[in-house]
Formats: sequence, C-alpha cells, structure tokens
Amino acid sequence: MKAHRLLWTSSALCMMLAACEKQKSTKAATGGEGPAGDLSAERAALEDERATLERERLEEERAALEEEKEALRAERESRLAAREQDADDFNASLEDRQREIDRREANLADREGDLAARESDLDQQEYVSAGYEPLDDWEPEPIEETQEPVADYETFYEDLQPYGSWYETPEYGYVYQPTVVAQDASWRPYTRGRWACTNLGWNWCSDEPFGWACFHYGRWCLIEGRGWAWVPGDEWAPSWVCWREGGDHVGWAPLPPETLCYRNRGWNKSVEADFGISWSMFTFVHCRHMADPLWKHCLPVADNRIYVPKTTNVTNIQYHRNQIVSGGPRWEKLQRFVGKPWPVYQLQIDRLKAFNQKAQERNAVFRGKQLAVFAPNFNTKWNANLKPPRLQGKWDNVKVERAEAGIKPEWRERFRDARQKQQEQAAVWVRDGGDRQKQLKANRQKVSVAQEKLEVKQQKIVENRREKFAKIREQERESQRPDAPANPAGTPQAGDAPKEGGRLSLAERQRQNAQRLREQRAQRNGGVDPSPKITAREDEEPQRPAAEPPAKEDLPRGGAADRLRERRQPGREPQPNNNEAATPQPPGNNNPVAPQPEQNGEGPRINRRERQQEARNERQQQQEQAGQQQAQVQEQEISRRERMEEARRQQVEQAAEREQQQQAREGLEENRRQRMEQARQQQQERARQQQEEQAGQQAEENNRRQRMEEARRQQQETARERTEQNQRQQEMRERQEQARQQNEENNRRQQQEERAQQQERMRQQQEERALEQAERARQQEEARRQAQERERQQQEERARQQEQMRQQQEESRRQQEEARRQQQEERARQQEEERRQQQEERARQQEEARRQAEERARQQEESRRQQEEARRQQQEENARQQQERSRQEQERSRQQDDERQRRGR
Repeated sequence: MKAHRLLWTSSALCMMLAACEKQKSTKAATGGEGPAGDLSAERAALEDERATLERERLEEERAALEEEKEALRAERESRLAAREQDADDFNASLEDRQREIDRREANLADREGDLAARESDLDQQEYVSAGYEPLDDWEPEPIEETQEPVADYETFYEDLQPYGSWYETPEYGYVYQPTVVAQDASWRPYTRGRWACTNLGWNWCSDEPFGWACFHYGRWCLIEGRGWAWVPGDEWAPSWVCWREGGDHVGWAPLPPETLCYRNRGWNKSVEADFGISWSMFTFVHCRHMADPLWKHCLPVADNRIYVPKTTNVTNIQYHRNQIVSGGPRWEKLQRFVGKPWPVYQLQIDRLKAFNQKAQERNAVFRGKQLAVFAPNFNTKWNANLKPPRLQGKWDNVKVERAEAGIKPEWRERFRDARQKQQEQAAVWVRDGGDRQKQLKANRQKVSVAQEKLEVKQQKIVENRREKFAKIREQERESQRPDAPANPAGTPQAGDAPKEGGRLSLAERQRQNAQRLREQRAQRNGGVDPSPKITAREDEEPQRPAAEPPAKEDLPRGGAADRLRERRQPGREPQPNNNEAATPQPPGNNNPVAPQPEQNGEGPRINRRERQQEARNERQQQQEQAGQQQAQVQEQEISRRERMEEARRQQVEQAAEREQQQQAREGLEENRRQRMEQARQQQQERARQQQEEQAGQQAEENNRRQRMEEARRQQQETARERTEQNQRQQEMRERQEQARQQNEENNRRQQQEERAQQQERMRQQQEERALEQAERARQQEEARRQAQERERQQQEERARQQEQMRQQQEESRRQQEEARRQQQEERARQQEEERRQQQEERARQQEEARRQAEERARQQEESRRQQEEARRQQQEENARQQQERSRQEQERSRQQDDERQRRGR
C-alpha cells in the first residue's frame, strides 16, 4: 500500500511539473495575447491540480477501504479463534476420569510419536515406491539454468590431490587412487559411510574427505596388482552402484568405468551381466544394519560366493526430469528389518555454494528430514584437455578384474568412441580460443539466480507437505479420542502405513488400545460407558445467514480455523449457500465511448475539456457507486457476523446449561481434573521445551560425534600402522629365533651322529685301526669345515637382518617426511585458496558496485526521458490548443466579415 501511494504521489508531482511547463510554454507561445491567455492557462492548471487532488483523495479512500477490510478480516479470525477457544474449553470440561490413564500413557505416546510422524509422512504410493522409484511430488519443476556447468576437472585434480595420487593409464586416461587404498588392503568403495533413502533413490553419505566427488561422479574399477582406482566423470548421482537383494541380506557393487559411455540414461538389472561385474566387487550386509554406519558391519568378501547365488539384481537407475535416480531395494522392506526410526529424506541439492568450503566439508549433511548434498555440474567441453598438476606415475598394463564372461565388446567400443569424441571436442574448443574462466564465471551467475528460484519452489513444496501431514496426524489423534465418531465403513485412515506380514500400523494399534480402555471403563461403571458425548456444539452447525459464503471460503486457512474444521465429523458436507448469488459484485469497467464530433461542421462540436469533465464525473459516479456497494457489502458482513454471534451465544448458553448439569453430577472432582489438566499441560510444555533442547543438543552432539569419529578413525589408522610395524618386527624376531633353533638342532643331531660313529669305531678298532685313524682325520676335517660353513651362514643371516632393519627404518623415515611434506603442501594450498577467494570476493564487490552505478544511471536516464516525453506531450497539446484557438478566431472573423457583407448588401 505504501508503494502504491508513492507511485501515485510521484505521478502527481510529474503532472504538476508538466502543468508548470504548460504555463510557461503557453505564455511563451501567446506572447502578447494579454490577460485572456493567462486566464486560460491558469484555468487549465487549476483543472489539472483539481484532477490530481481528486485522484489522491480517491486513492486515500481506497487505502482506507483496504485497511478496513484488513481490520474486518483480522476481527473475523480473532472471533474464530475465540470460538475455537470456547469449544476447547467446553470439550475440556466434558473430559471424564481418564486423566490417570492418559498420564500413564503419555510417556509411551511421546516415545512412539516420532515413529508415528515418520510413518505418516509418506502416502501409500510413496511408501511402496521409496528407494526403487523417484518421488515426483517432492521436487519442483527443474530450471534449465541450474544445469549449466560451473566447474571442470581441474577441481577434481586439485581438491583430491591431498588425499591420494593421480596416475595415467592408456585405457581410462587419468585415474585417482586414494591413499587409504595403499594403507588398508581391506578398503572398498561405498563402505566408509551410510546409506540414506531419498526422493531420488539411495544416496551414499560418505565419511571420507574425497567422498563428495568419488562416490557421486565417475566410476570405480578394481585393477589387479594395483587395487581400487576412480575414473572421473561429469554427471552427478546419489550413487553409482548396482544392487542385489535376497532374504535378509543386501549388497551393492560400484559400476565400472565403461558405463561412462552414455550420459543422461539409466541402467537396469542387466548392467551386471553386460559389464562383467564380478562377485568379488560386491559388499554385503545384513538388512538390519542399513541405517547404521556400515564399515563395521560389512561381511567378508569371501562370503560373496554364498550370498550372490541367493540374491537377485534389483538395480533401477533412471534418468527422470533432468536428474539421475539411483533406484535399488525398496525402503519399505528394509525399514522393517531396521526396527527403528529411519525416514526418507528430501535432497537439498547445492549446485554452487559449497565451492567456498574445504573439500572435506562438502559431504552430505543431515538437516532434520532433509539431506543437503553438493552437486555442481562438471560437464564442460574442455575437460579432456585438462591434466593433473602432479602425476604419481603411469600404469601401462591395466588389467581390470571382471566376471568370467567379461564385458560385452560393444560396450567397450562405445566407451572408446565416447572418449575419442570428448578429446575431439576439447581440441575444437581450444582451437576456437575459448576462455574457460570467463565461461565458468558467467555460468555460476546464472546458476546462482536459478538456484535461488528453485530453493523457493522447493521450500513451498516442503511447507505444503508439512501442512498436509500435520492435518493427517491431527485427524488421526481426533479419531483416537474416546468421544470421536467411528470411522465410516470403507473409509481409509489417512497416514496409515500399509500392513505387511500382518503387522498393524501405530495408528491402528493406538485405536485398538483406546477401544479396549473404553470397554474396561464401561465394565467398571456397571456397563455404562462414561465417555462424554459430542454435543451440538461439535456435531451440529448453525444455519448460515443468507449472505454467508460457504464454510470453505469463510474459514481462513491454517491455525485455529484448521483445527476447528478438523473437529467436525468426517463425511459431513458443507451446506450449499443458496444466497451466494445475492452477494453484490463490484461494478465492471464499462467505460462509455465518447461521442465523435460530426464531420464537415454538421452538429455541435464538443469541446475537449467538456469531454474530460464528463469522463471525470462518470468515473467519480462509478467510484461512488463502488463505495456504496462496498458499504452494502460491509453492512451485510456486519449483519452476518451479528447473526453468527447470536447463534454462537445461543450455543454457549445451551452448552452452559449442559455444563451446569454435568458439574452437578461430578461435584468437586471437576477442580481436581482441572488441576491435573493444568499439571499435564505444564508437563507437556516442559517436555516440549526439553525435546527442543534435546534436539539442539542432539545436533551439537552429532557434530561433535562426527568430529570425534574422524579423530578416532585417524587414531585407529595410526595405531593400525604402528601395530603392523610391530607385527613385522615380531615376525622378524620369530624368524631369527627359528633359525637359531634350527642351527642348534643341527648341531645336536650331528653330535649324536658323531657319538654313534665313535662307538662303532671302538667295536672295530682292533680290526681296522689304521683305516679308523685315517677316517677319523677325514671326519675331523669335515666337521671343522661344516662348523666354518655354519658360522659363515650365521654371519650372513645377521647381516641380512641388519639390512632389513635399516631398510624398515629408512622406509619409516621416508613416510614421516612424506607426511610432513603433504601437510606443508596442504597448508600452502589452503593459504593460496584463501587468497584466491579474497581476490574473487573483492572482484565480485567491485562488479556489484559497478552494476549498481550503472543501474542508478539507467534509472536517472529513464526518469529524464519520461520528463522530456511529458514535456513534449504538453508542448504538443499546447500547440494543438493554440491552433484550435487560432482557427476559432479565424472562423469568427470570417463570420463577422460575412455578416458585414450581408449588411452592406
């Protein structure tokens, strides 16, 4: 309203300036015409000023009517709120002796409330489709500008460097291998994190600093003798895996790089056989662990031979509304195994903002029932022309582990053709001399604006769904009240989850418990159900006044009015308003056509000012009629409110009589119930506050737990490295001990053999003394030679062990130096990144200031042009009026001459 007034005020000022210019131009044009010209100019100025004042007065009256309408609307809402409060007070006075039972069941209801809310936030179709198919109602219509590329492969090459190494391969180009692959032989993709079911399928929430890129873009391959490696890609998805499911186990395996041959397409269960995904690439867990961090629950790879034959492929990756949907096992089946609250999250996709964060802070973040993910578009034409700033080496012979049948040849050829096409496209772009930094900057500006629009649309969808399911839960709670009417036959209860395997939903169990409690109370009271009945206040609606619109239009949305509508009996239709046509409608814009002057001087000519005066009078009459009709509408509205107030007062009086009768029966127990109700409300308020505090503490605790988990994982990695080093040293000591024991055993065996030989020689000494002496000399020489040989071997073994210890110490020192070097490089990169961000921020501020200056200059030019246009129009009008007056003067002179000529004749 203030903006509207400012617009009219500015228009009035422009017209006053034009009137002043008109006076000046009139005086300049007429020159010495004398007082007649001045008088007509003043009269025209007065008329213009009068018209301006008239418009201002009409605008003020319209504003007053709007304010009065707002006041009436606010009063109506306050009356409705008061009516609802009266109904609440009346219902509270009719509560029976259920307070004790309600208090005992309050804790159970609080514990199950969260589960009930989560169960009811999915309708039946979404409940069945979640995890396997997209949930269309959760996402707004896509905006094309959000699909513009805002980064290229240079982001991968630079941001992933601190956490791994880049290698060059002939088959896949540049591939990335995280450092953890070399440190932990048991590491596998999609194991250090958890799965989250979203409206776009299964999203992998990684705990690793490179997870925002390596598990949502590109593909993984298992290279024999090298380990797992990641091939970059430019298309984002919640995850790139194929799924297997069967019994109480579920498994997944990363898609191979050859699936990069196509963009914007899906993959079904045949992807496993077409691309030769081996059984050893799968990771299996028990279904009950799907909601937990999975690296502790992953089953051994050797057990895959057992689970693969017992499971079936359920992969259902789709391309839907410009987005990839990572479909897999159905959520409704897995959540029965999980046995705890496990919601379906709504993805909040960030295309741009997280570039200002560090790489390790770009992973998915849980925000209530929403999951924030970083998903920029990397699909640029020049990606194939970019190279990592530092290569760790080159892998010439790359042999990827596959199933026995291998990959189909046509897929391998398509992948090679796609790579060749990307390289040719990059060469053309470089030849054309494109500026990639300028292009990315322009795209980021477009995406920033488009993302803001998309976030507004998505927020509206979230609010609409929240209101929808809040109403459903309120209806469920109303239906569970002992005094609520029974559900009509065949009417499904909103929000009830489908029953699987004979299990009842929470709402059904609560209704059965309430029915059982009513039966028990009826038995205690001698077969009479003491549940309070619904009074006419709730199930009878007073006759509407003639001018009252239908109930759906009369009650505003939200707040007290919604709760009042929800208390009405289900299935009750609003009464039709037969007098709706009697409501006065605002007058139409029936502007009469001004009469055209007759040609060739036939008939009287109508002066322009008289036509304007008639038009103003007619507009004034229409506005007066509109004001009168608006006053009639207000009077009818006041009359309707008075009739409604009278009906409400009668209902209150009737309710008061019934309340007095009820109070007479209950006596002093009413006060006790009121005190208990107040105590329960206070307890609920304290519980709500505690829940809010606990929610905040839980969020802080989750953040702290994540940091502690990261620190603990690093400590475990360090401890594991120390343990492995100690184990290697222990194994070396054990080998030395075994060698020493073997030497002692050889010596002992040789000594025993020598003693046996000596005994044999003593029995034969008389017969072979000469031969025995020669043989003894030979044996002594042999024993001496063997002793020398053993001594030499022992010395060589000690030298070899010392060399191994020296090599281990050298390796440990090299690793420490490498770690220090990486830390220094990380600090230098962070400092460079901060400087770059500061420079970009200054450049952005300068650009914003320049744009604002240009905008102000444009506005000033536009204002000047409008003033010149108004001045030109005023001058043309003055010229036309002057010509009209000259023509009239000539006409009068001609008539006077004709008259004099007639008189002379």
